[in-house]
Amino acid sequence: MTETSPPGPIVKEIILENFMSYRYARIPLAAGLNMICGPNGSGKSSILLALAVALGQTYTERSRRLSDLIRRGEDIARVTVVLNNKRRNGTKPIPSVRSDELHLSRYMKKDGTYWCEADFRTVSKAEVEAMLSRMGIDPDNMLIVMHQNMIENFSVVEPREKLRMVEEAVGLGGYREGIVEARERLSHVLSEKEATESLMERAHETLDYWSEKYERYLRKKNYKKRRGELEREHAWARCIRLERQAGDLEDQLNRITSDIESLSLGIEETGGEIEENRLRLRRAQQSVDEAYVKRITLERRDSSLATRLELLKESTTHANPDSSLPAETSGDKAKTLEEEAKQTAGEIEETKTDITRAKAGAETFLEEFVDSRVRKAVLELRREFREKEAISLRRRVRRLKAELREFVREAEAYGQRVDTGRLPSEILEDLRMTKARLESLSDVSSDVERMYTTYREQLEVLQERAAIATRNRNRALEELREREILWKRNVSELLSEIRVSYGEMLDGVNATGDVRLSNANDADEAGLEILVGFKGAEPEILDAYTQSGGERTTAVMCLLLSLQRHVKSPVRAIDEFDVHMDPLNREVIMDQLMNSFQGDSSQYLVITPGQLTNLREDSHVIVVQNVAGSSKVDVLE
Repeated sequence: MTETSPPGPIVKEIILENFMSYRYARIPLAAGLNMICGPNGSGKSSILLALAVALGQTYTERSRRLSDLIRRGEDIARVTVVLNNKRRNGTKPIPSVRSDELHLSRYMKKDGTYWCEADFRTVSKAEVEAMLSRMGIDPDNMLIVMHQNMIENFSVVEPREKLRMVEEAVGLGGYREGIVEARERLSHVLSEKEATESLMERAHETLDYWSEKYERYLRKKNYKKRRGELEREHAWARCIRLERQAGDLEDQLNRITSDIESLSLGIEETGGEIEENRLRLRRAQQSVDEAYVKRITLERRDSSLATRLELLKESTTHANPDSSLPAETSGDKAKTLEEEAKQTAGEIEETKTDITRAKAGAETFLEEFVDSRVRKAVLELRREFREKEAISLRRRVRRLKAELREFVREAEAYGQRVDTGRLPSEILEDLRMTKARLESLSDVSSDVERMYTTYREQLEVLQERAAIATRNRNRALEELREREILWKRNVSELLSEIRVSYGEMLDGVNATGDVRLSNANDADEAGLEILVGFKGAEPEILDAYTQSGGERTTAVMCLLLSLQRHVKSPVRAIDEFDVHMDPLNREVIMDQLMNSFQGDSSQYLVITPGQLTNLREDSHVIVVQNVAGSSKVDVLE
């Protein structure tokens, strides 16, 4: 069955050996209230001091040297606390210790050396603190272990320190630690962000420097690219120019070839005309010849008729009587001859007209024949000229195409074909200007791109880091705000509860008061203000000047008692809280003290030099006396 509370006291026993006025003593402690009493100088406070030393409290080390705590005449001392290590809630407080008891000792030597032991083995002070932390014991908190005069000290401690002590005692210290951790993270993040921004600023400056060079590098790169493009364009422009020239020549050759074909056809047609005109001329000349033959024939006929007619006339004139022809007959013949001669003359005239007409036709045909011969000669001459021109053009085309093939090979070395409408001379002018610009950038190194890229990537990394740092800062700020809100809420809730019990405690000693949180919105500056007013006086802040020593002690004790049910430490101790109290207040506080721990399983060590009255049956009383310079301890049952 799992236990819900520790079986028995946490500190079972305190053992002192050669410690201050003790030669050897064993002080058993019980759960609840442990009253240690005895006259002044008997060694009561030494018990609490021994507990503090064994627990590694730093207060003791600051106030006194450990070697001063060794009993006079001895070289070494030891204080031991026996802690209860039984299971509680199913787990041992110190799981590494198998026993139900843990012996925690501290050794002190005159030469100033000291060491700690846990479970009879040497351990470091840090290990001791870790063990005590597991048990919830913080011996350095004034509200947990309050030595002589600490009540007075607590009353004058500044409010901020009071609040921190209360937080640690009641287990709220983690909230402040969370704020501190959040601030440390925020500080780290801000430092990282600041460092990153500083690096970014330098990176920007460096990148600006390289950006200028990189811009020149890009211009150089673009000019190089432009030069290549222009060189390619120029190479192909020459090809295109030759292609156009060859194309023009081929077009011209095609036209000439077409002309030659047309001329050949014309020559052939003209040749036909010549033959036709030759035949027509020949026929016309034949007609002329025939007309001339007919004319000559008719002229001969006409001459014969004229001769016959003249002979007939002569014969008629010189008629011979002996002639056998009658006269009338001769006249008829003459008349017939005249008519025939007249007809022949008419035919001769017609023949002359036919000759003229035939000659005119022959001349026309001759002109046409000559003209066709001339035209044929001209066409043949033109064809010959065109054929020579065609031969020259073919040679030029072959030469251009051979040159073009060479240019194409050169152009292909620059890249794929570029169809451009610009002249090579125009491109060469651009190329010259581009080369001049490149020459002006000859000092730009190819390493510029690598440097620029490197610093740009570094800047991008830094920008990303800055963005992450900004997000981290925002998260850290948000976490800090949340932790501050959580701290404020828990502290405010604690003080709200304490305020009630504190007022009830003060009411028992005829006083009024309050506890309040100052500077609540600033965890660093926040403090615990204790207000108290006795005998009807208006409550004022507790300090060294307003209240008397007894009033301050009474007010602090009322606060401590109101805190008890909130304190997490299973062990608490206070030394001589009642030194400055008047008897009435001492009795009231003592009674409240006993009531506070009635049935409580935690331990409270109360050291008092005064007499104990109204003790309860469950009170555990330890009486200390000094006999012959040595302190003795008795437990009052």
